[in-house]
Amino acid sequence: MKLKSFIALGTVLLMLAIFLTACGQSNNKPAEGSDASGNHTEVQGNNTEKQDSSTEAQVITGVINRKGDFLVLLTEDGDYQVMDPGEDISLDAFTEGDSVKVTYTGQLGDEENPPVISAIEPAK
Repeated sequence: MKLKSFIALGTVLLMLAIFLTACGQSNNKPAEGSDASGNHTEVQGNNTEKQDSSTEAQVITGVINRKGDFLVLLTEDGDYQVMDPGEDISLDAFTEGDSVKVTYTGQLGDEENPPVISAIEPAK
């Protein structure tokens, strides 16, 4: 009987050790500006590239999946992209199911700060 209790206790302790190890490593990626060992490294141009891609106008085509205060676009890749209309952009001329070409600024996939539509027209 003592052997079974000892094996059960050992199994529980082993599982706990595995769990704690996995939890400790889940957020163990190096911070920006650090290498894999956590040492600080010089970052040149990295932040500028991120800013340029978010302020530079880009174009995407797709089908309007949902329209309201925001636009949900089903892209040619099968991804859904949430976008906000720009200040002078009206979506009134379009309906759900329309194929459109959208010019936008911002980062696709960022639902917290969605890309902003600067132009929208029917896709050809």
